[in-house]
Amino acid sequence: MTGIDSDRDQIDVFVGAAMKRLRRQRGMSQQALGAALGMSFQQIQKYESGSNRLSVSGLFKASIALGAEPSDLLPAIRADGSIHQRPSAYASGVDRLMESYLALPARQRRAVLQLVLSMSGAPPTEPGEGDLDGAGPEPDKGDQTPAKTAVN
Repeated sequence: MTGIDSDRDQIDVFVGAAMKRLRRQRGMSQQALGAALGMSFQQIQKYESGSNRLSVSGLFKASIALGAEPSDLLPAIRADGSIHQRPSAYASGVDRLMESYLALPARQRRAVLQLVLSMSGAPPTEPGEGDLDGAGPEPDKGDQTPAKTAVN
């Protein structure tokens, strides 16, 4: 484990840092979070620093107290064993973006996905990819005028 104290596991450090970030985003003190979880603020400090390991049940309780999903406290782990943060857990507006995206018809969802992939430099998707509702590609309805959108 490079760059991290050998007494602390990098995943415990990540979980603690995520807990601290979410707590601060919600304007919650360590004392308030500790009270919600039935423990002292000192224990919260130990979790947040990664010096104490949070149990799975504790992780679920903490996520509820923080108004977050349990996955918001967990890193993503790549096949090579490296860890990284989950973008959706940290980016502002992701929930609103997903709600709006899912409200679009399948054809528009695919167009939005292709646009975002193009802007980010990622490779384009395969046909049918990006249909998060599982409905697959929308049948071709012939010549349709695209919806006009306002650009601010």
